[in-house]
Parts: sequence; C-alpha cells; structure tokens
Amino acid sequence: MPRHEIDYRGNIGLGDSVEGVTEIREGPSGARFDRHFTFTDGNGKAIVRARTTWAMIDRATGRVLRVPAEVSAPFVTP
Repeated sequence: MPRHEIDYRGNIGLGDSVEGVTEIREGPSGARFDRHFTFTDGNGKAIVRARTTWAMIDRATGRVLRVPAEVSAPFVTP
C-alpha cells in the first residue's frame, strides 16, 4: 500500500543549507494518509517535492488501523 512520488528539481552542495517541511494536507482517510514533503535551499527554491502514502498497521494483529487524530494532528495544515 505505501507509495512514494519524488520530484527532484535541484541539487545541494557540501556546506549548503536546506529546510524541510512535512504536511498532511488532506487529513487521513481511514487507514491511509498522504504526507507531503518540500525541501528548499538557502534561496527559498524548492529542490525536492515528495508525496508518500502510508497506512497504519496494528503491531499485535498485523491489521490495518484507522489513523488516530492525535497522530495526524501535528502535521495537518490548518
């Protein structure tokens, strides 16, 4: 079920700085949720954009779980 889409739009050199931002824009849908990542260079140019689809799995049973609100809340864009 996991899926990853990554667009590379630039490079970072040794000693360059980069900033990363993680968002869950749409909120979870049952067990699935998409995370969006953007990495920008020191000039504010987006050099990497990615979207990954994840699912929560119960360790004890191995079954898919609904994403609890307390897990997604720190990442959801208001």
